[in-house]
Amino acid sequence: MLRALYILAIAFFAISPAVFAKTKTYIYAASSLTGTITMAARDFNAKTGLSVIPVFGASSTLARQIIQGAPANLFISANKLWMDKVSQNQLIVLGSRIDLTANQLILIAPKSSNIAVRLSDTKNLTSVMSGNRIAIADPNHVPAGLYAKKALQTLKIWPHIKDHLAMAANVRIALTYVERGEVPFGIVYKSDSVGRTNIKTISLFPVTTHPPILYPMALIRTNSTETAKAFYQFLQSVQGRAILSQFGFTPLP
Repeated sequence: MLRALYILAIAFFAISPAVFAKTKTYIYAASSLTGTITMAARDFNAKTGLSVIPVFGASSTLARQIIQGAPANLFISANKLWMDKVSQNQLIVLGSRIDLTANQLILIAPKSSNIAVRLSDTKNLTSVMSGNRIAIADPNHVPAGLYAKKALQTLKIWPHIKDHLAMAANVRIALTYVERGEVPFGIVYKSDSVGRTNIKTISLFPVTTHPPILYPMALIRTNSTETAKAFYQFLQSVQGRAILSQFGFTPLP
């Protein structure tokens, strides 16, 4: 019996480095970060020889999955609400939560559109947008939709357009609706418009119309790995900040 245990122990230590090397590190990130985190993961993997796997979705969906035990190692939310919920479940590494970057909210239209909209003119907004479908992320759960709803409420046109929304599961899908010409307007993040040739930005929502758009990031306590910690640091490095800027985000000090 002892000999069998001895042999088993030797076998374990012989294979454990290979097993650990194959441990996967998952980065759960808001869908609006798709381009940014995809490039950051590629550059990080090339630079370090380590490997991280991005998983994208609405912050609400990702947060619920993490709370239910999904194997996330690092979480980047599109607003504080869903990071708060993960934190309330005692799932983040203490001291690891930071605001990684910021974003802005814009009104977009298909590239061929000739419609003029003035966000500063409530009457103009009401007459132009009333009756038209507007693509936004789900305003009940998804951060981009929550920000959009707040901005439209501040501009006093929410009652006129709330029944004409083309609601999407996340902000990237809302963008797609506009790209395809399925709706005349969409409200998305400024970063979503980068590199998109089938849409145009009509206007930038004043920052006073909605809460600051911040992206909190934290390591997940139950799945914290050295690779996750390294990627966490990489996103805050000069190279990581440059990638954020390239995709239209505003890196924070």
